Amino acid sequence: MKRTAIAFVDLIVLVVFVVIGLHSHGHQETVRSIADVWAPFAVGSLVADTLVARRYQPATWIYGLCAAWVTVACAMVIRSANGQGTGVAFSIVATLFVSLFFVGWRVAWSRLRR
Repeated sequence: MKRTAIAFVDLIVLVVFVVIGLHSHGHQETVRSIADVWAPFAVGSLVADTLVARRYQPATWIYGLCAAWVTVACAMVIRSANGQGTGVAFSIVATLFVSLFFVGWRVAWSRLRR
């Protein structure tokens, strides 16, 4: 799978995370609300893609795990700078969800390719 396709799937995973989060907290899922929450994670994902891809192949589970951690760390820094919430519970849920799904889709993809 090409690197751009991998980055695209990661960005879609982040959209799913945001939509689930907004819905579960009773917020409207408008394009603006989704974009406001998604943007820091998208930037974090692009930073992760730049940093982690130098060390690992993008379609591997280890890449997914490292990319998830960099993504969430960057997103929390950006959210903090923007005055958005970065509570402990939110940070934990974000880390777990993004890690699970960044790793999960890569593992599923590699098994389907076999």
